[in-house]
Amino acid sequence: MNKENTDYLFNKYPKLYAQKDLTEEETCLVWGFECGNGWFDLINNLSNLLEAINIFYKDKIKIQATQVKSKFGTLRFYYDILYIDENKKYKFIRDCVDNILNEAEAESETICEKCGSENGIMRNDGWVTCLCDNCCKK
Repeated sequence: MNKENTDYLFNKYPKLYAQKDLTEEETCLVWGFECGNGWFDLINNLSNLLEAINIFYKDKIKIQATQVKSKFGTLRFYYDILYIDENKKYKFIRDCVDNILNEAEAESETICEKCGSENGIMRNDGWVTCLCDNCCKK
């Protein structure tokens, strides 16, 4: 993803992307978003949902992205949850986040990673990516 989109996401969702300033020994987020600009809207919407959870549970949990990338033609979003309040009633958050991420991953299969067209198809040129017909031809 380009620098402009990366900076936008990092700045708009500071709690979610707090690990961006750590070292590569601590997180893979130092490499930014390892996918094309076509998934910007998908990642922006996903980030908005996850940051809303962070804001709602501000003193109880922290969801932090550790890596965001394309793998086998779909979005992969890896994260940590830090439980500030060890109260067990917040353990259900991981299931909620996993459901949100599963939906985003499934949606990414239908969006061209390069241009964002919703006429995405899978191609394998030694590397599996989700591209529309036009981007495949280029």
